[in-house]
Amino acid sequence: MQLPVVNFEICTGGKGSQKLYMTEQHSDVDYVKFVSLFRQLIPKESYAHPGLINKDTLNALCGLASTESDRKLIRYAACHSRGLTQRKSSKEYGVSNFKVVQSAVEESLQEA
Repeated sequence: MQLPVVNFEICTGGKGSQKLYMTEQHSDVDYVKFVSLFRQLIPKESYAHPGLINKDTLNALCGLASTESDRKLIRYAACHSRGLTQRKSSKEYGVSNFKVVQSAVEESLQEA
């Protein structure tokens, strides 16, 4: 990419769902229209569930964790942030023992 560049923000949903994009600036481009068209290219499911992490991404994050306790925290954060029940956490993220993980994390938080 070469200078000059253009930065623009696309908001796909509620608060915290903004994404910043950068592209080379071209004099023959109307960036107001460009942003409007660019937003139409974003999948509609990202509007329905902004910030939603999918199962593959969760597994990839857990794969980067160095310890089992870190993996538990990552799984807990993903399920807890969405308010998932035991059944839904198992169905959507493959976390079969969410209640056990939830209890362990909450107990650790109280000890800390």
